[in-house]
Amino acid sequence: MNEEQLKTIYQLYTNLWQLFKAYHDARTDEQWKECADQAAKLVEQRGEDVRPLVIDTLELLERRTK
Repeated sequence: MNEEQLKTIYQLYTNLWQLFKAYHDARTDEQWKECADQAAKLVEQRGEDVRPLVIDTLELLERRTK
């Protein structure tokens, strides 16, 4: 793995952390919709390969907020 690939992966995990941080206390349907929209945008930007990581992050958020 070269330096550029490592930076890309680092940025992906940074984006996932930012998503988690922003919505760790989501309670309303509106907040969940915003979270889902941000997650979908992340998949659009990064490609289908990141979908499992995004879904894992959403599931973690859901478990922590219920």
